[in-house]
Amino acid sequence: MPRWIEGTERHPRLGLLSRSQGPLALGVGIVTAIVGTTSPAVLRVTELQLAWAVMGLALVATLVLPWERIARPWALTLVSADLAVVGFVNHAVSPVLGASIVLLAFPVLWLSYSFGRLGVVLALVGSVLVIWLPSLLYGEGPESAQDQSELVALTLLLVLVILAVGLQSQRFERAQARVRAEGEAKVEALEGQNRLALMLRTVADEVNVGLVFFDEHGDQILNNRLAVELATLAGYDASTGGARFIWAADGVTPLATEDQPVVRVLDGQDVRDFFYWVGPPGKQRALVANGRPVSGADGEPNGALLVGQDVTELTEAVRMRTESLTSLSHELRTPLTSILGYLDMLDDDTDIAPRVQAQLAVIRRSADHLGRLAEQFLAASAPHLEITDEPVDLSAIVLEAADERRRLGLPDGVELRTAAVPTLQLVGDRARLRELLSIMLDNAVTYTRVGEILLSVRSDGVDAIIRVTDTGIGIPTDELARVFERFHRAGNVREETIRGSGLGLTIARSIAQAHRGTIEAFATGDPGTTFIVRLPLARRNRSVDRRRR
Repeated sequence: MPRWIEGTERHPRLGLLSRSQGPLALGVGIVTAIVGTTSPAVLRVTELQLAWAVMGLALVATLVLPWERIARPWALTLVSADLAVVGFVNHAVSPVLGASIVLLAFPVLWLSYSFGRLGVVLALVGSVLVIWLPSLLYGEGPESAQDQSELVALTLLLVLVILAVGLQSQRFERAQARVRAEGEAKVEALEGQNRLALMLRTVADEVNVGLVFFDEHGDQILNNRLAVELATLAGYDASTGGARFIWAADGVTPLATEDQPVVRVLDGQDVRDFFYWVGPPGKQRALVANGRPVSGADGEPNGALLVGQDVTELTEAVRMRTESLTSLSHELRTPLTSILGYLDMLDDDTDIAPRVQAQLAVIRRSADHLGRLAEQFLAASAPHLEITDEPVDLSAIVLEAADERRRLGLPDGVELRTAAVPTLQLVGDRARLRELLSIMLDNAVTYTRVGEILLSVRSDGVDAIIRVTDTGIGIPTDELARVFERFHRAGNVREETIRGSGLGLTIARSIAQAHRGTIEAFATGDPGTTFIVRLPLARRNRSVDRRRR
């Protein structure tokens, strides 16, 4: 937009006066002073007096009227008044001071610069009228060819100046529009970033994890309230990235600076599910940290992100549950030992009636079941699964587990079949492998109402492959990945209120992994379930320490 009023000015009217009426009034004043000194009679010329009258009215209008709220066309009245002033002054004093025509530059330049194309046209018309109108009205044309040439040259030069100024003004306006658009875009982008930063800060403060963003220099650019609290508790030193009160998973061993999560992510390392403690003794909090370095679009390091979750309450709950399981297991084992001992004594008594022997068999099965539960509780509560290495005959263990399961009894309508079992040797813990097979068979028996359970073992030359397939109620496909989680029980099992601890398959997986093996579950779809265990025949990467964790 042509800028005859600067919208950013504190006093727009004074700015208008300084750009238009002020310079012209000063120029007219100088011309009047010079003429008054050299030719005082000119001061009484009507045109000069009329010029000052119009000039005065224009000055008053400039200072009084609210031009910042008046439409642009009305501003042309000021320019018209200026052209009239220049015309009156030039006609009055040009006989004694020809340079007065220079006053025409003030309104002409203002028109060309501030009013766009319309201003250029008006400047051209006004210049021609100021220069040539007196000759037409008063018949005072140039007296000689030289005078005529001077007027023509003056007119042409003014036309060139007006066109040049108008063109430059348009270029300036376009450049100003681009700068203004870029500035508005930057302001809008900055406001958007500020809104996003505010939203991010609000979200960060509301989440229940400690959240820290670092820039490429390792300085924190965003953190939330919980992160500040945890950093204060840990005695965090921003200059080194390390903390004074930070401990390993046991809560006792100080964590070396290079192993601390902040130092690791700033060093470009990924941190995944790192468990540690922060805080001085007596005020420690358990945390799980996850973080990674952040790279820019060009792949260059651009900072790091670290998230710390306070799991103190969960850790304490797990500890209390573990202690409860351990205590429960020990409390069960003492009376069970006595029950099983008396049952063994009764088994040796030949005078017991067959009906009582059947009842004693039921008691033994229940006692054996409680014993297995107690062992599972102890295994689940132990921090590490311990195994021993010794040569074992896997084939014999498989057959023994099947026979033991048959001895304990099978539901009516359920058959346990054992496929041909080849002779397979491996190195492992015989008792733990027997426990693994017992868990798999117990699981199949528990969830099979009718049909069969097939136990097979074979070798692919590298691994021994144990397969247990049943025709039971099956496992929902979306829960197959979770069946090995501690205390997890499938939804269909809970609906049918089938008893169980949710620990057996967790222990089975621990035993398989301790032997460098795997265990997987598959839905057969009829329904039914298949569990496959793979155990290496030749143990690889053996540890010197016989207690593997």
